[in-house]
Amino acid sequence: MSLSFGVKCQENEGKLKTIIEEVEKSETIYQLLKASNIMMINRMKYNDHGPIHAKIVANHALRILEILFRKGFPPNVIKDYNFGLEDAKIVVFLASVLHDVGNSVQREQHPMISVILSKDEIRKVLTKAYGENEREVILTETLHAIVSHEDLFPQTIEASIVKVADALDMEEGRARIPYLLGKMSIHQVSALAVKKVTVNEGITKPVYIEVEMDNPAGIFQIDELLLKRISSSLLSDKVELKANIKGVGIFKIT
Repeated sequence: MSLSFGVKCQENEGKLKTIIEEVEKSETIYQLLKASNIMMINRMKYNDHGPIHAKIVANHALRILEILFRKGFPPNVIKDYNFGLEDAKIVVFLASVLHDVGNSVQREQHPMISVILSKDEIRKVLTKAYGENEREVILTETLHAIVSHEDLFPQTIEASIVKVADALDMEEGRARIPYLLGKMSIHQVSALAVKKVTVNEGITKPVYIEVEMDNPAGIFQIDELLLKRISSSLLSDKVELKANIKGVGIFKIT
C-alpha cells in the first residue's frame, strides 16, 4: 500500500497534517481508490480515477481555496460556522481524495455511492483531530462536496472548488493508459492534446486558469468538462479561463 498526496502544510496546520497522515496510511481509502481504477481503467477503458487523480485534484483544489481566501472570498465553514481556513482545507482535501471512490461499484450515480462508501472512514479519520460536534460539521460539509461534484449544484465554496478542480485533471497522462489499451474517443484524444494546466491568482477575476495544448482538440476538455463545471458552481464569476494553443495563441474563454 502506498498513498502520498504531496500536500504541504503550514506550521500552524496541525489538524490538516494529522488528517493527511491518517488518510495516507488508511488501507480502506487505498483499496477504494485502487478498486475505482480497476473498474474505470481495466474494465471500462476510461481515464484514471485512482490515487494519482485524487492527488492532482487535491492539490489544485487547495491552491484555488488559498487564492480565493487571499482575495477576500472565505469558504463556507468560516462564514457559516466560524471555523478557520485550516478546517476548510480539510473539507476540500478529504472530498478531493474520496469524490470518485463510488466508481468502484458503478459509474452511474457514483457521487452518491462515494458518500456511502466513504462516510465511515471520513468520520474515523476526523476523530483524530476533532471533537464530536466539530467532527460532524466537517463530515457533512465534506459529504456535500463529494455528492455535488458532478450534476448537483454545490451550495458551498468548498464544494464548488472540488467540482472545478476535478475537471482540471486533464493533462495527457490521464488518458495515456486507456489510449494504450486501445480505447479511442474524443475524451482520450482531447486529453492527449492537453500538456499543462496551471492555476494562479488572476487579475480580472480572483482565479486564473490556463490550459496549454498541442492542438485544438483539447478545447473539448474545456468546453464539455471544465467550463460546464465552472458555470454550474459558485465560482462562475470568480475564474478567468484561457486556452493556450501551440502555434495559434492564447484565447480567453471566461
